[in-house]
Amino acid sequence: MFLTSEQIAAAQRASLETLCGLTLKVFESLERLTALNLQASRAHFADGTNVTLKALSATSTQEILALQEETIKPAQEKFLSYIRQLSEISDAAQLDFSAFIEGVQAANAEKLLAFFAKVSEASPVASESTVAIVKSAIHAAQTAYLSVQQVTKETAELANATLGGGEMESESSTPEDSEA
Repeated sequence: MFLTSEQIAAAQRASLETLCGLTLKVFESLERLTALNLQASRAHFADGTNVTLKALSATSTQEILALQEETIKPAQEKFLSYIRQLSEISDAAQLDFSAFIEGVQAANAEKLLAFFAKVSEASPVASESTVAIVKSAIHAAQTAYLSVQQVTKETAELANATLGGGEMESESSTPEDSEA
């Protein structure tokens, strides 16, 4: 069976559409990441300026130590907030990519099964077992793909839960707790 120029063009068009779709998803994620980084940089610069001005106007070491103490907790909270937002962007991007890839994979599986159905109709009776084996292999590959995807999702959820637990521990612990 030979491929026609229309089939080759359709395959190239489908590949280009897939590439463009993934590229758009990457740009969306990069836009969100850039916005977060610009916001964090702006806030860090403003906070640094305020702390510097306060430190320059301090008249004693006690005032500088008090300033340091009052700026540490908000800085830690802002950092944890940044990490959470970064994690949200990463999770959203992962979901977008997964949904996109699942759609492409499902469409390709349907096309492949349709192709083999067409081949089985045109083939002699003796080749039915070969076509059945190929269809079974396709089904097994799809099942394996879904299993791996489920394990990956569960692993990511476990990692997020573990990271979330670590953040909560960091937020609730204070220097007094670590000295005790």
